[in-house]
Amino acid sequence: MQDRIKDDGGPAYPMVEKIYIKGKFAEKESDGLTKRDVFAIAAMQGIVANPCTAIKCTYEDIADEAYKYADFMLEARKK
Repeated sequence: MQDRIKDDGGPAYPMVEKIYIKGKFAEKESDGLTKRDVFAIAAMQGIVANPCTAIKCTYEDIADEAYKYADFMLEARKK
């Protein structure tokens, strides 16, 4: 499913991490989660919180459904 997504919304929480390498601190840029990931996390919480829905689904079904919601959210943001 991931390969069909052209726009993941970009980074949701970009940051600069300080890492320790060979006795020195260095900075490493990290994009963190994408907006698509954050939307999918929120959708999955709602799906799992509904026992009637979650009981009928496999973990794979829940993850797929959450990313479908995320994709719709990304499209809605473009309007």
